[in-house]
Parts: sequence; C-alpha cells; structure tokens
Amino acid sequence: MASNTTEGSGTHESEEGHTSLTPRRTWSNVWEHFQKDLVDVDGELKAVCKYCQLKLVTKSGTSSLRGHIANACPAIDSAIRKRFQASMSKQPVDTNFVFDAQLCRKAMIKYIIHAEVPFLQFEDHYLQPWIDTMQPTLIVKGRHTIRSDCFKKFEDLKKELHTELQSLDSRVCLTSDIWTASQNLGYMAITAQYVDAEFKIKKKIIWFKVLEYPHSGFAIEEETMRCLTEWGLRYKLFTLTLDNASNHTSACEELVRNLKHELLFEEPPTEEEWAKAAAVSEFLKAFEELTLVVSAHREPPAHRFLPLVLCILHALKDLAWQSTDLLKELAVSMHSKFEKYWNPTEDDLHNVANRKRKKKEIAFSVVLVIATALDLRRKADYLKFFIEKVFSDPSKTNNYVRYALEWMRKYFTLYEQRCARSSVDMMTRANPASTTVGSPVLGKRKLEVEFAQYTTRLRVAQARKSEIDTYLEEPLEGDNDDFDILTWWKSRSDKFPVLSTMVRDFLAIPLSTVSSESAFSLGERILGERRSSLMPEMLMALVCAKDWLFKTAEDQHLEHEGLELEEGSSSSSFD
Repeated sequence: MASNTTEGSGTHESEEGHTSLTPRRTWSNVWEHFQKDLVDVDGELKAVCKYCQLKLVTKSGTSSLRGHIANACPAIDSAIRKRFQASMSKQPVDTNFVFDAQLCRKAMIKYIIHAEVPFLQFEDHYLQPWIDTMQPTLIVKGRHTIRSDCFKKFEDLKKELHTELQSLDSRVCLTSDIWTASQNLGYMAITAQYVDAEFKIKKKIIWFKVLEYPHSGFAIEEETMRCLTEWGLRYKLFTLTLDNASNHTSACEELVRNLKHELLFEEPPTEEEWAKAAAVSEFLKAFEELTLVVSAHREPPAHRFLPLVLCILHALKDLAWQSTDLLKELAVSMHSKFEKYWNPTEDDLHNVANRKRKKKEIAFSVVLVIATALDLRRKADYLKFFIEKVFSDPSKTNNYVRYALEWMRKYFTLYEQRCARSSVDMMTRANPASTTVGSPVLGKRKLEVEFAQYTTRLRVAQARKSEIDTYLEEPLEGDNDDFDILTWWKSRSDKFPVLSTMVRDFLAIPLSTVSSESAFSLGERILGERRSSLMPEMLMALVCAKDWLFKTAEDQHLEHEGLELEEGSSSSSFD
C-alpha cells in the first residue's frame, strides 16, 4: 500500500502498520518506466515495471532496469522503447573539453554550405551577442571572410574528388542539363555517377557553370569537353545521359567525333535509338513508382530496366487500369507504340546478324541488356523470359539472346585485357628493373616480368573459357527487398574479377537526367531573393560543395564509429 514519504527516505510506516518503500530521487530517466514505490520481496528491495509488472533488484544500480526497458520488456510500446534506447545512446559530457576556435570555424563552414545560410546573416548585429552566451572567445567573422572560407572549402573538396576520380579504375557515367537562373543566366550542370572500388555507387555534381547564349549543340559540346578535360575524364567516359532536345543530339554527335578514340567501341546511339528512348520515357510518365526507380541516383537502376518494361506492358494489358474510354483509347495508342518499338522486322534482325548498321538495329540498348544479365537474380534467363513476354514471334528469342551474349562476351574480352594489363603494370611497379648496364640482376628481373606476363596470358586464356560461363551457369540468387546487388558483387570479386570490374561500369549507368536536374533545384534555393548577387563562380562552389558533403546514413554511422574508436584508443593510451 502506498503512503507519503519525505524526500530521501527509504521506508515509512503507514497508519495500518504496513511498510511502503520508495526509491531515492535519482537523475536516471529509467525510473520513469517503473512504479514509484519499491516493494520488499523476501527482504530485497525491487522495482516494479509499469508495463509488465516484473520485479527487478535495484541494489546493484540501474543497469538491470535499463536493460529490461531497452530490450527485454514484452509489454512496452515500441515507440517508448525506441525513445529510451535513443536516450541511452547519448554521449556523456566530456569534462576535459577544450574549445578549439579553428576546429569550430571549419565545422561552421560545413554547416553554412550544407544549410545554405546566406552570407549576409553574418552581418546581423544580434549574432555575436548570442555566440558570446555560449563561447565568448569565438569571434564571428564578416560575410567576406565567410565567403572566402566557403570557397576554400570547395577547392579542398574538389582536390579530394579529383584525386579520387583519377585513381578510379572504372569508368564514369555523366548526365547533363541546362537551367536558367533568376539572374537570367543559363547554367549547365554535369553530374558524374560511378561505382568505386568498394562497390558503392557515387553521384557527384562536377560542373555548374554559366553557358553562354545561344545554347547550341556546339556550345554544349565545348562546355562538356572543357569539363572532361579539367577533371581528367576523357578516357574514363562510359555513357552520357541527356534529354531528347535537338541541341543535345548535335552536341553528342560532335562529342563522338572529338572523343572517338577514347570511347570503348567508337559506336554512339543512332537517331532512331534516341527516338525509341523518348518513347520509353513517355510510358514511364504514367507510372510514378516506376519513374522513381528509374530516377534513382543513390543506387544502381540500370539492371532494372527490362523488368520495368515488363511492368509497363503488364499495365497496358491490364483491363482494370482502363477504367474510362479515354484511358482505353490512350492504352491502345500506347500499346501500339509499344509494339512498334519492341517488335523490329525480320530484315532488322538480319541486319543485326550481319553486323550492318542500319536505321533500325535492335529495340533496346545492349548495355542495359548486359546490365540485366549481370543481375545474378536474372542473368540470361531473364532475357529469354522478357523476349517471350514482349514478342509474339518466339523465333526471335534465340537471335536476340545470341546477339546480347555476343556483345557481353565482347565487353568481357575488353575488360579482361584491361585487367591483365593492370596486373602486369602492378608487377612492373613492384619490381622495377635496374638501369645499370650489364647488371646481372637486370636480366633476372626482365625474366620475372616476362614470366608474369606469360602466366597472366595463361590465366586470361583459362578465364575466357570459364569465368563468364561459370557465372551464367550458376543457379539464380533468390530475390528479396533487402537485396544489395553491389554488395553481392563485391563479395564475389575474387571469384569473378573481370565481371566484377564490368559491373562497376554497367550498373553505374543512369536511366534519367534527374541527378543533374536536382542540381538546379539546389541552385535555385541557394540563389534566392536574398542571394541574387552571387557570382557564378561562387554559386558553383556552393552547389558542388554541398553535393560533395552529402553522406549516406551508412557513411554517418561509420564516421560515428570511427570517432568512438579514436576516442577509445586515445583514452586507453593513458591506462
């Protein structure tokens, strides 16, 4: 039975003669989840859980109480449990903290860029008095100094990204678009997308500069070449994704002429292929969920292209979707376009078989087919399934599959040779030959390099027969919502070294220009009414720097773990 007690007391005898026990007042928030009064069980004081009524011993402290609420209580509401778990994860106050003005300034610059804080805010007369209440030794700098610091941060981040791109052993996919700002200046954004050596997909805005009017194909091509040259990406370009504007078409034609020897096969999409891609885009506008998948730029979408097409076909045939005459008419029209797009004639197939480049060659981009084949849940089996679903004539199946696999093996051979050259180069760097004339070591080292080249050629010959076939012959992996295709390929990179290298290029291909368009949304926020006087160079610095400061939840978790590990290591050194 409960009774009133004075603060700090442990027991109090009530009028009936019973003893009521209450905990001493404590700072721990765990007591919010237990009844106010302790109970005596066989001479031991125990706390009673508010939710499941379990009695727990308290003489050893609150650790058992905290563990019960955080993990064990079966009756607690999940939201309450999560809030309590979050409170447990808060770091204790460091009593040895020493304020570092330089470190504070660097962190502040990151915040300013990320939060899009106008520089004019630092001229506010109430800012310094507010800062003084927290840290009187921190002197707020003026807007000119803050602007300079932000640009310096951009330059530092740019150097880091440039180094990363130069050391990248895979190719880079680009998207680009043009935007007119409130200053009536046209800006051209270029976004790089790639898969790094850790099989993580990266998206970086690498260009956000004024494009002089008129925005002709020549001007777009010239600006794109300037970007590729500045970032050292001329020999790393894999694909370029643009919308179907005529100036973009002429820009691509000009780019191909200038980059002919830097491209893998020197073979750009035709006008007919661009038209077909535009038709697919029309289908996707009607399906928000599919469009979101296509627009993904923080995860690879390329291997999902063929499944998305089947989803569209299914929707066009679904009578439940055609609920009105207008929708029925639209569905018939769209299905007619679909059939025209995905059913080339026998003459077209004959041209494909004979490697003749005609106006119409194949109904889809072969690199997207290869990307689908590199999805271990689908492989070549899905291509057969896809063709049988889409085409009414089953005789086309073998021709299409054969064509796609031939190109997959062509690419495989090309990547195989690149991997072999890389292996030999590493061996040569690790064992540099002596330049001393007549040195007895010189001949030995030359023979070692030649032997390394010989064994590499043997491995290449064996791999040509086994690696790609082994992958295609293995059973398909099970599919689930949590499946991470890049993580799977990273774990199999030793078993499939050439294919895993291909994966990093093919699965980095974007299916839309959304990543570049998002740069304009960011630019429009930064270049608002209160910042309309920003110079183009400064706008580019703020847009790119914020994009480069982006961190995924996983990155933030790893960074947090690294800080904890660093703090733990430093403290243990004093033991």
